[in-house]
Amino acid sequence: MAPVKDSRGIEFPEARRNRIVSLVPSLTETLFAIGLADAVAGRTDWCIHPAPAVSAIASVGGTKTVRLDAIIALEPDLVIANREENRKETVAQIESHVPVFVTYPRSVREAASVCHDLGRLLKAPRGLELATEIQSAATSAAPPRSSVSHRALTLVWRDPFIAAGPDTYVSDVLACIGFENVLTDTRVRYPRISEDEIRRLAPTLILLPDEPYRFTEADAKELEAAIGVRGIVFDGTLTSWFGARTRLALSRLPAILSS
Repeated sequence: MAPVKDSRGIEFPEARRNRIVSLVPSLTETLFAIGLADAVAGRTDWCIHPAPAVSAIASVGGTKTVRLDAIIALEPDLVIANREENRKETVAQIESHVPVFVTYPRSVREAASVCHDLGRLLKAPRGLELATEIQSAATSAAPPRSSVSHRALTLVWRDPFIAAGPDTYVSDVLACIGFENVLTDTRVRYPRISEDEIRRLAPTLILLPDEPYRFTEADAKELEAAIGVRGIVFDGTLTSWFGARTRLALSRLPAILSS
């Protein structure tokens, strides 16, 4: 069997880790889901699921403001990070003390692979099972080819508006349930976008997740008045948290976004 590698290609030996610090909210939740709650020694302030159980875990700061001294004090065997969530320089500092497994999924398939790899790496069979369940959920969520997809624009920030481009996990989750990303001609993963550009792209729907920016119904009404396109506000963890929540997203989003 091939060795377990992180997103950088670094090989990690398979072994049960007794003390893990997770710097990725979605993977903190996933560690609980695959039966490793007792091994989670540290988390970030943004690791809020599963509530309330996770609140008993020591925090090491924010995802972008990790405290190295707090991690070292916990004496972990492994730290789990993500290339988008955590700063490169922070990972480098931690690696001088503790091995860091860095993730970087940009699709549902890659999210399943992360669960599979964590299952192998941490000797947690439930991780491999979760990977299979995610793949099955993606197959079940796929709409008939004859169905008409929404041409959607997903905003992740405002002032300025920033949208999710095609090479993102957000975009792929939505593609799995039949939503076509109107942003196709860009190599920028999260481009800034003006109201005029939104009009030119002519989406039939504007999706407004409530994280990382907390879009509200007021934002949706403002955009509809300015651009003439309906906006839907929804739970942003369903399109930004990969891992255990991927399966949940694929089952819940179709109903939420078609309401």
